[in-house]
Amino acid sequence: MTYIIITQENCTHCDKAKRLMKDNKIRSVSYNIRSSKWVKSLLGMADLTSVPQIWNSEGEYIGGYEDLDMYINSL
Repeated sequence: MTYIIITQENCTHCDKAKRLMKDNKIRSVSYNIRSSKWVKSLLGMADLTSVPQIWNSEGEYIGGYEDLDMYINSL
């Protein structure tokens, strides 16, 4: 299963989320909100205003970094 992480540069929680995934050997793909107009547009339509935002490959919304940490600990 591959997770999707919406990030931006200079974001401590984004870096922590990516590191948490790597440390737990969980595959992920990151999209930077500032370099992808379609990502920024999707987040706007979903009324999500902060990063990171994380989903699993089945489309289940995980949430932000703290949500990801709780989710991984429940696996």
